[in-house]
Amino acid sequence: MGAERLESDVDKHHSIVRGLTAPASASLMCLVIVVLAGCAGRAPMPDRGMENLVFRVEGKISVRGGAGGASASFVWWQREGSYEVEFWGPLGSQRTRIQGDEGSFAIVDAAGERISGTNPEALMQRELGWSVPVTVLSHWIRGAPSPALPWHTPSHDSAGRFAAFEQAGWQVVVIARNDDALPTRIRAQRGTDRIVVACRNWSFGA
Repeated sequence: MGAERLESDVDKHHSIVRGLTAPASASLMCLVIVVLAGCAGRAPMPDRGMENLVFRVEGKISVRGGAGGASASFVWWQREGSYEVEFWGPLGSQRTRIQGDEGSFAIVDAAGERISGTNPEALMQRELGWSVPVTVLSHWIRGAPSPALPWHTPSHDSAGRFAAFEQAGWQVVVIARNDDALPTRIRAQRGTDRIVVACRNWSFGA
């Protein structure tokens, strides 16, 4: 149910309840609460177990914006509370890894040099010339907002899955999904910054 529908239903039931006797009012109010709670419970929610999920996915990413841009292939490993992503350009050139968890972030270049920092986007921009919001991207590529931050203006497809939402200033759209309902293409845009991620070969578990 949408917010407007819920508010309309609540107002309608409140008007009915005021015209009933106290015992009937109490019974009906309980029924209204149960019905409305059931409607709210059917609203799609992001995957709150994502931080404890183990998966691997391959794909390509394109980053464009005023602060620079790049296109690369990648492999993403999510290992419970940590992640590691390897990027490389055409013909396997310029391989770079990023590694992070709740308390740390690092970039490891092709020579094995490790550069650490506390702000992933700022460090990526400084060292690579481009950046992506990696702390929430692991959720976005699975087609849901991160539960760690508020999200706004969600829309859903016919199956009740997220089709679009806004989070951390980014407008995120799930463009396509595969037969297992996993996203194969998402787009995120914030002002002139634009990220397109194509995913394939999903695998889950240790």
